[in-house]
Amino acid sequence: MKIVAAALLRCCSLHHWLSPRLLTLMTSRLSIRWSPFMSELTDPNRPAASKSDIVTPGFSPDEAGTVDDHLRRMNASGMLPLPFDVTDIQPAPNNFAGATVAVPIGYHSTPPGPIVLVEQGRHWLITHDDAVTALDALWYNANRRAVYIPHL
Repeated sequence: MKIVAAALLRCCSLHHWLSPRLLTLMTSRLSIRWSPFMSELTDPNRPAASKSDIVTPGFSPDEAGTVDDHLRRMNASGMLPLPFDVTDIQPAPNNFAGATVAVPIGYHSTPPGPIVLVEQGRHWLITHDDAVTALDALWYNANRRAVYIPHL
């Protein structure tokens, strides 16, 4: 499956030769492979400093400390693991690919947002800026407080 995904992402210049139905089928199967990136990124049992095989470039020591603290707090409150919804997978030039990621359920849901992967050394990695943005959005939504509006 990884070979098929890599081949699909590399064929961005050839995508106009594929029928829309075949392209949709192939990209929908890619979504099965994309959610583990987000699950690994939000794994509270693995230090953020060791996630350089998921994020490029890796987190700085200060960022890693913040990420670890936020993920531990989210885990302690029962919010992890999160069910990620990955859609709109698109290949891009120069070994990049993009998708839309959301956490679709519950009060602490996260609205859809873009994420970019880059292929390095035959592995797909989340770009640093997108990883930080996604983690910030997850932390923000995990800490939203319900607002009570009385009925008049």
